[in-house]
Amino acid sequence: ELAQTLATAQAGLKDAETELPELDAARAQHTRELEAARKALHQTEAELAALKKLQESLKADEKLGAWLRQHGLDSAPRLWEKLRVAPGWEAAVEAVLRERLQAVAADAQPDWFADAPPARLTVWAAQGGAYDSARASARSGSESFRAESTPPADYLASKIECDDVVARAALADWLAGVYWADDADAGRAKAASLMAGECVVTPQGHLFTPHSVTFHGPHTAVEGILARGRELERLTTDAVRLRDEVTQLEAAYAETQQRYMERQREIQTLRAQTAQTQGRHHTAQMELLRLQQAVERVQSRAAQIAQELEEVTRQQAGERATLDSLETRLKEYRAQGDAAREMLYAARQQRDQADRAVFEARELQRAAERRHQEAGFALTTCTNKIRELSETLARIDQEIADDETRLTQARDELARLPADALDAELQQALATRTEAEAALAAARDALEGLTAQLRGHDEARMACEQGLDPLRRTIEQLKLKDQEAMLMQSQFELQLREAAADEASLESGLAESPKPSQLQADINRLQNEIAALGAVNLAALEELTQAQERAEYLAAQCADLLEAVTTLEDAIRRIDQESRARLKETFDTVNQHMGELFPQLFGGGQARLILTGDELLDAGVQVFAQPPGKKNASIHLLSGGEKTLTALSLVFAMFKLNPAPFCLLDEVDAPLDDANTERYCNLVKAMSDHTQFLFITHNRVTMEMAQHLAGVTMQEQGVSRIVAVDVEEAVGMVEAA
Repeated sequence: ELAQTLATAQAGLKDAETELPELDAARAQHTRELEAARKALHQTEAELAALKKLQESLKADEKLGAWLRQHGLDSAPRLWEKLRVAPGWEAAVEAVLRERLQAVAADAQPDWFADAPPARLTVWAAQGGAYDSARASARSGSESFRAESTPPADYLASKIECDDVVARAALADWLAGVYWADDADAGRAKAASLMAGECVVTPQGHLFTPHSVTFHGPHTAVEGILARGRELERLTTDAVRLRDEVTQLEAAYAETQQRYMERQREIQTLRAQTAQTQGRHHTAQMELLRLQQAVERVQSRAAQIAQELEEVTRQQAGERATLDSLETRLKEYRAQGDAAREMLYAARQQRDQADRAVFEARELQRAAERRHQEAGFALTTCTNKIRELSETLARIDQEIADDETRLTQARDELARLPADALDAELQQALATRTEAEAALAAARDALEGLTAQLRGHDEARMACEQGLDPLRRTIEQLKLKDQEAMLMQSQFELQLREAAADEASLESGLAESPKPSQLQADINRLQNEIAALGAVNLAALEELTQAQERAEYLAAQCADLLEAVTTLEDAIRRIDQESRARLKETFDTVNQHMGELFPQLFGGGQARLILTGDELLDAGVQVFAQPPGKKNASIHLLSGGEKTLTALSLVFAMFKLNPAPFCLLDEVDAPLDDANTERYCNLVKAMSDHTQFLFITHNRVTMEMAQHLAGVTMQEQGVSRIVAVDVEEAVGMVEAA
């Protein structure tokens, strides 16, 4: 049963250790997926924040900002925020509406015309007005449509969706007569049949009228605003989806991590159970060996008792034959007595006739009585002998019955024990387990090596990224400056057109300014620098956000590393302090025990341990021993027996500090004389209360101390045989002899 339990525990341990790498791989896979999802989420959120910041920046205008804040319109919704344009038609809508995409939802106030905005501004009615209702009711004809109804399919308004009713009315006004065409050829063909005020727009933003073509070009204020709005919606949806995915992956990783930890705890439990079962199995094997030896002793004793029983039986038969002969002789003596009595009676009657006959008869009577007395004594002796033999026979029968009972019990116990074949299976299972543990250790070493290589590659990659960060920041700064210069140029041009400035008067007013050639040279230089900078990087905010996040991540990692270093240093200091305290305590305890045990082994003297070195953790230990009546300058001057006793005092001092279950002593008493051997035996007896001592010896004094003896003989060359000796039984046999 124990062997089967051990095999089951080892199989469970093997299955658990096999599943542990799979759980570790699954945990690593979840970790990689979670890191990838987090990276995608951070990238999406960074892009979303950059686009939002760029869209919000379009609302800010240095000229209009103060005016809008003054009239409480700085947070009013813009028209482009209300629109959903069909994919591919963003440029067309931007080409037609242009700056009206930045229109503010508000109701116009009379005082606005006295305090007009400082720049171009379009306001569309947020709640609608009376003049809008009157104009909408007066509008009629087949070519106009109501804002509340669905526009015709060939109108550009059909490509726009808007949930705001008032905004749809404004769009109907601005997009009235604006058709769409798939390409330039279709636009030119359709423009030939248009009426005055109508136009056709292509997806590229080109406008066609019956008499003109307006090619679409980038407009700084509204360039890509609708496409970015669509991209904002997509990124918002992706961010929500990625957050859900990250949450699911975090839950899956937590579940896998929990399963991994549970399986590790299960492996530890199974290992403890396997070790405990192995110990119990070994104990059972030792018990089986003891019982087999007991069976051999019982069988030997039974054979001896059988021989004694046969001898007693033979003795009993002889005694019975002697008893029969004595009874026959007793009957003869009794018959002779009767005849003598008759002869005595006859002699008395004839007494007067023959004195001599009477005297002879008396002599015969006295001889007969003497023989009768001897026969009575012999009969009493034989009776006592028969009673003693009967009692001996009964005692022997009882011993035979007891021995047969114990023999039957021993045979039953022997039959219930497992066969010897289980030992071979146990050894094979232990060998398989050893090979599996060696393979597992090799795999773990390989994993640690690969982990170290991966860590080195990560450090090299991080070093490269750190070297690229200054270059990226420089490029981003240059791109920001280029974009700022383009925005300033567009604003200056717009201001000149709005102010209807006369360039001639400006030139006369700037007579004291530098020469035009110098200004042109500066302009050319600036244009060359701008051209060298390249196009405007719209993703600069995104890259800046990523760089900031990267810097925050690295700062957090650096803080974690510093904290870990501090924690490790504190742990090292704490471990050193605890190690010093425990080492000092252990050293003092062992030194005290050695000082107590040394005089017991030597009958006097003193011994102690001395630390050599200032640092306790790095110091060595020197043994100082001085037997009674001896002044030695070095421990090397001690004899072999004195060195043995000194070493025993040190070993037993450690045993008193932490007693072990077993202690094996291999011919320790070989260099000792009888007096030292007796002191050694007394110390072993005193310490046997906490530790079981197994010792190999040739000394009779040490053998007398043992409770169980097992002799090893070699009757044949190269063949050893174990002879068990029961000390108590041997002493009993000697006493009985």
